[in-house]
Amino acid sequence: MVASPAVLKPVTERGWRAGLANLLRKEVYKWLRTRYGLIHLGLWIFIINGITALILSTAGGLEAGETVVATRIVPFVSIITLFTTVGIVIVAMETILGEKKMGTAAWILSAPVSRLAFLLPKLVVIGISSVATMVVIPGLLAFLEFSYIPTAADSGDVAILPWIGAIGAISLSLLFFLALTLLLGTLFSSRGAVVGIPIFVLFIGEALVPVLPDVVYMLTPWALIDPLAIDLADETRTVGSKVQVYATLAWVAIFTAASFWRFRREEF
Repeated sequence: MVASPAVLKPVTERGWRAGLANLLRKEVYKWLRTRYGLIHLGLWIFIINGITALILSTAGGLEAGETVVATRIVPFVSIITLFTTVGIVIVAMETILGEKKMGTAAWILSAPVSRLAFLLPKLVVIGISSVATMVVIPGLLAFLEFSYIPTAADSGDVAILPWIGAIGAISLSLLFFLALTLLLGTLFSSRGAVVGIPIFVLFIGEALVPVLPDVVYMLTPWALIDPLAIDLADETRTVGSKVQVYATLAWVAIFTAASFWRFRREEF
């Protein structure tokens, strides 16, 4: 018995949407239908939650009135920010720069595919998938660690809504570095520049905190982590201004628009 031939479905997208559906499907397939997403999730649970368990299980020597939550939230936020920023930079670098160097980008764009449709699925899918595997799921597991590891649970309650707020702040910081790395991938052909600049931006914040005026510092993504994420995760702290949230959203939008503009002028 001869199998009936598959029915070909014509692609009717035109303009900037040409090829968008197929490329979006390709990116989603990579994260959800292969082991790629599970490997990422397992890696980040191992790193983030393993280190968190170690921090909490070795907590001790608290002074009167201190809680493990209050004293350990700063290293927890610092660890998750550092590791996930490096992770998102590496993933995003391979998205544009890797495909440019391998010739994949030129091959795909030789078909009737718009450059916006090539770049947009990568930004959306990598953003959602990375935030979920690097921050949201490990962050919620860390909430359980802070709630049930005895040294933490016996010395201070953890509230879920402030914790979710802290996860949101860290996630937005991650999207900032994703958008920055994608922009750099359209500007440079050197892996050193594409990786090094975002890492430099991450670390230079600590050096600039003492010299930057507060009004300027609050317009940077560094303020998402300290003070916002730390203040949100620890109920004993008071959350101040949230202007850094809107400022970071603006930076993400600017970097994204600049990436699209530059990629449209890329020669392959």
